[in-house]
Amino acid sequence: MDEKTNYQIKSYAWLCMGGNLGDVKASFQKALSSLRSMGVWGSPLLCSGLYRSAYWSPSPAKTAAEEDPQPPYLNQVVGFIPLFSPIDTLHAFLKVEAQLGRVRLKRFGARTIDLDLLCYPGSVCESEELILPHPRLHLRRFVLTPWAEIAPGCEVPGLGQTVAQLLAQCPDEGEVVRVSDAPVI
Repeated sequence: MDEKTNYQIKSYAWLCMGGNLGDVKASFQKALSSLRSMGVWGSPLLCSGLYRSAYWSPSPAKTAAEEDPQPPYLNQVVGFIPLFSPIDTLHAFLKVEAQLGRVRLKRFGARTIDLDLLCYPGSVCESEELILPHPRLHLRRFVLTPWAEIAPGCEVPGLGQTVAQLLAQCPDEGEVVRVSDAPVI
């Protein structure tokens, strides 16, 4: 990665979208459109392709299928130049999730859409509402694989490692398969 590209990447915040109920691809497009309309970011967006993975379990003692059988997930990572503060970005994400039918019945349960703020330029924070960088991003191959597609050299604030380094060390052995290019929004 050249110096100019690396500087530009440092200006980006990172979003991971996921879902496994309904028309997930359409939900991703609607989420991006809504967030753009709300003024959450400036252009350009950096969008990974769409990736399919099995349900990820936070419990290493059980397989995900034993814990909570769910349909496969689609995931996509999006880089954006933020125009809102980290907490206001989170609030916008939660509003769009609700508009798109997200119901939080169970932690790690099936969902129409999930919008996770992975990291924000130069920010490390821990509050009741928001932890940055996302506290489990380094454990999730379904996050790191699409992110590495578009920004492998991005250094994650507070972790001191690039996305590619985190992916190489990721303990998650779940299969993550690229299923399509990024949709045009």
